[in-house]
Amino acid sequence: MSNDNIITIDGKDYNLNELNDTAKYSIQRIRDYDTKANTLKLELKEMEMITTNYLDTLRKEIKDAKPILQQDTQAEGNSKEES
Repeated sequence: MSNDNIITIDGKDYNLNELNDTAKYSIQRIRDYDTKANTLKLELKEMEMITTNYLDTLRKEIKDAKPILQQDTQAEGNSKEES
């Protein structure tokens, strides 16, 4: 018997050829979703790397730009309450 026909579930080995069609279908779907999940994890890592790269590029591009000055709105609110 080939190892391809053996599956371990909860620490117990099962012969795939002896399982019913519903069990075989469930195993196939689990394998499909594991593959898809791993693919999505890789894509997410790539997206995070690309986003980081764009942020680094953006920071370099705006280093000489002047940011808009923001007023201290909390200080303004306090002065209005005091009057």
